[in-house]
Amino acid sequence: MRMFLRDFDAEALEAGRTQPAQEAAPPPAPPRSFSGEEVERLIAEASEAALQQGREEGAAAARAEAEAGQAAQSAAALEVISARLSDLLARDGLHRRALERDVVDMLVEIGERIAPEFLSAYSVDLAQARIRAGLRMASGSSKLTIRLSPEMARMLEPQLAALAQSGGIEPPPQLDADPALGDGEARLDWDNGGLDYSLERSCEAALAALREAAAKLKDEQGKVG
Repeated sequence: MRMFLRDFDAEALEAGRTQPAQEAAPPPAPPRSFSGEEVERLIAEASEAALQQGREEGAAAARAEAEAGQAAQSAAALEVISARLSDLLARDGLHRRALERDVVDMLVEIGERIAPEFLSAYSVDLAQARIRAGLRMASGSSKLTIRLSPEMARMLEPQLAALAQSGGIEPPPQLDADPALGDGEARLDWDNGGLDYSLERSCEAALAALREAAAKLKDEQGKVG
């Protein structure tokens, strides 16, 4: 086994001498200088950019103001249109109610004028039709009494037997002339039933309903007006 003696301090000094020295950092570059033309150009560019930005901001503000004004004008126009439409609807409602009242008044006037003629022309025929309906309803009854005005009893007596036979009534009905009844009225009584008919009362009920409707429309129009 061999042993060698080393001088580490000497080796370190030797290594330091043989290592190349580090290069020094370069000196900082001097600040750039601008010529007068460059300075003027930079100032002009900055001014133009500022003016452009100002123009854009002004245009945006003008647009916003114009839009706000247009929205306000639209809202005002809609309010005016709405008010006029409401007024038109109210007037239309009044006109419609007045027209309804006039129509009902006209119907009342027509009904009152033609009712007497209608009663005179159709009371007997309609009463006879109701008697036939009553005979059908009384079919199978052991007793049937028919009360008519004296004039109608005289007119229908010859037809009563045929009417009873067509209705299947046996025995034949009893016919009574009742001065309390008017032409166009008929009263039938049978077992557990009966029929009371008056064309005049029917016409009067229809006219009364029309008069009531006319009065109601006038009252409503008076309240609205």
